[in-house]
This record gives sequence, structure tokens and C-alpha cells, in this order.
Amino acid sequence: EFAAGYRAARQVGGDLYDFTVQPDDHSRVHIVIADVTGKGVPAALYMAVSRTLLHNYALDGLGPGEALRRLNEFIRSDEASPLFLSAFYTILDADTGCLIYANGGHNPPLWLHTATGEIEPLRARGLLLGAFDGALVEEHTCFLAPGDYVVFFTDGITEARNRSGDFLDDEGLEAIVGSRSWSSAEELLTAVIQGAVVFSEGLPQADDFTVIVLRRQPLS
Repeated sequence: EFAAGYRAARQVGGDLYDFTVQPDDHSRVHIVIADVTGKGVPAALYMAVSRTLLHNYALDGLGPGEALRRLNEFIRSDEASPLFLSAFYTILDADTGCLIYANGGHNPPLWLHTATGEIEPLRARGLLLGAFDGALVEEHTCFLAPGDYVVFFTDGITEARNRSGDFLDDEGLEAIVGSRSWSSAEELLTAVIQGAVVFSEGLPQADDFTVIVLRRQPLS
């Protein structure tokens, strides 16, 4: 089960989320969430190019680490652009609940273990894309149990600021995710976005919000 939401801070933004079903294996779904440094039209245009490349890598069946490595090479070769990109790339095996994932300098998603209520960040070493040549990107694997959730997000959520100048931060987001039992991916998605909005106390949105919620359906 999937739910996703996006809200730009301006008329256009530099966040991205995407889902691609691998053509030769329909049980494998490539999931990407990413954030270009900066906002507005330049970030949006750069994100459009990055989305096209990542989509093509998914269609070619590349693993998350190799896809991010190739995208880093492309960004580094474009000397005219001062922009960088953070991205988290995972492949879901929908039959087994297996996630293979890699991180290019992005916020680690939160894995909610429904059976215990534990929240575990999906950590993997990897640098901001475009920052260095030959960046190494780790791949990791985990298995979702029936009923588990994964919350992918961009830093517009955790960097939501209130009138006292405080940030929602990772702890605030984890408090929302772990606050109660959820009945669907859509319900948790709404809670995360509304939680960031309420925390901001009516201040204008400073950065783009993007959230994906993945849920492995519980056993019937």
C-alpha cells in the first residue's frame, strides 16, 4: 500500500518522488525520493532531468547503489550547474517485503515496526550527489513484516520551524509516526503533513514538503 504527498514552498519546487515497476519483474517496484538544493525554477528543471535519468536506470533494472552512482557522475560532469541533489533510492520486492536501498546524502526514512512500535531509521552511507567524484554508495537490505510502515520524507518536513525558531526535527517526526496505531498509509501520510503544518503555527512554508508512506499489508 502506497500514499504520497507533495507541497511546494513556491509555485514550483525541487523535490521529487517516483515509482517505477521493473518491466521484466512486476513484483519489483523502484521508489525514489529526492531533493535538489535550492528552490524555484532552476531546482525544478534540474529535478526533471534527474527524474528522467533515474526512471531510465529503473527500467534498465539497475540496483539503487549503481543508479545513484551514475546520477552522481552525470551531475559532476555538468560544470555549469551549482546544484546538488540528495536522493534515497529503494527497490521493493512486493512478494516478500524485501527492501534493497541506498542513500545519496538524504534523510533516512523511518521504518515503523508495527508489532513493537519501534522506529528504526534506514541508514546507509552515501554522500550528497554532485559533491564529489567517484562517490561510493552503500546498499543495504531489510525485510518488512506484515503491517510495517516506512515513511520517506524530504527535509522540508523536519526543518519546519515554529514562531520560537525551533525545528520539528527528527525527534518531532518520530513522535508523530509513533504516536498511535495507523489504519492505512494514507492516514499516516495525512498525520505527518498536518503535523508539520500545525507545528509551523501559521508561518509561511519555507521549503518543499514531500512524503511517501509505504505499508506492507497485514495478514488477513
